[in-house]
Amino acid sequence: MLRAIARTLALLILGSHSSACGPNDPASCLEQAPASWRDDGYITSTGALAEGVVANLRVLTINVGNGVLEAGPYSLRLAHQGYEDHIAAKLQAVAPDIVGVQEVAPREQCETAAACPVHPDADAFCQAGAGYVCEQLSCTDAEQRPDQIQRLLGPDYTILCAGLGEGGIDSVDCLGVRTSFGRVVDYHDGQLLPPGSYRPKWGEDAPGEWSFWLPEGFEPCDYTAKECSFKGNECDAEAAIMWADVAVAPDYEQIIRVVHLHPSALGDRCREQQLAKAFEAAAAYWDQPSARTLMLGDWNFDPERLVLPVEEALYYAYVGPDRRLHEHDERDEHCARVKTGPHLFGQRPAAIDRVVSDFAIGFCQVYDDRESSMHGTTLPRFDGGLSPESLPDTQACDCCFAGDIDDTAMDHAAVICDLRWPDAPYPDPALPPK
Repeated sequence: MLRAIARTLALLILGSHSSACGPNDPASCLEQAPASWRDDGYITSTGALAEGVVANLRVLTINVGNGVLEAGPYSLRLAHQGYEDHIAAKLQAVAPDIVGVQEVAPREQCETAAACPVHPDADAFCQAGAGYVCEQLSCTDAEQRPDQIQRLLGPDYTILCAGLGEGGIDSVDCLGVRTSFGRVVDYHDGQLLPPGSYRPKWGEDAPGEWSFWLPEGFEPCDYTAKECSFKGNECDAEAAIMWADVAVAPDYEQIIRVVHLHPSALGDRCREQQLAKAFEAAAAYWDQPSARTLMLGDWNFDPERLVLPVEEALYYAYVGPDRRLHEHDERDEHCARVKTGPHLFGQRPAAIDRVVSDFAIGFCQVYDDRESSMHGTTLPRFDGGLSPESLPDTQACDCCFAGDIDDTAMDHAAVICDLRWPDAPYPDPALPPK
């Protein structure tokens, strides 16, 4: 979501001063990786998995929000059902083992959209007048259909969405675990949730223990109402951290502590507190001999570009070649992290969507229509092949496509990670195409 325009403009300016740098030796791009990855023959000099090293873990993080901050029930959300269907088909085809999805349209928001275009702001937002067709919208018949995150991931996932409680907006940030990969441990009784379970308010009845968003002394703010600021003690009412323990198939004895991040974009002090809580949640499990940790999501900061001192110190206290956690960020030919969002003026100026772990090996790849200097392949944008003209009755839904598809398309690039888990408790799977 396009939440911090001023900050992003500064990133664009910063980027303009670094674009003239020439390509680096590929091996120098691996400095943030543990030396053992290359010394033990897992990766090549460019960072790709070496010949004979099979990826056996697929992780994906995707922010499905957009930058359309307008009045109306679909502000910053996937509005058109055809666009949602397109994203859902791709997600289910790539079939990640673990997936983080940010900025989903929650049921409560869809319920406010049910009366559209009678909604008082509908005409200003949709600019479609009497020709507006609600049947093409993703919230149509919300009470009779599964929630948007269930439609996006399909039946083969156990799904958890952050429950924020009073003052917050639930079910915006979600975590999916493929049922064939593992099962989620229910924090209430320690039992495994049934495969395919849906928990839309994970952690709401145990605030601070399995989800977290509002530090003590902070107040909620509504970004869509332009209430949030950079420096106040405020937290965006829908930005959250959540975590869960995943028992890995087939014997369900190996546990991965999975932490999903989407801290506040506006509200620097809040984001610092949320990041600290995320690392605290990860480290809380490290006293277990077989502990495994995975962190993923839209982190809303780039460790090397315009990062604030507290965030930088916190990140590198936990993440690095000599730390417990290792980042899987793809690097470009200049050894910089490949940028993922948010989209502004034809650019994505910051690497804010990422995956880190303490057990997997390898580097992710960004869906951004660019040949990867690490992997030697190109992944088109995740919604590639979609245009307003390809959707039925688009002319009756101007609110969904106000001109260029980039206006209402996802403003982040999806990040997919095909990694090697050396001591995975299952045979090597055949991962589907990216």
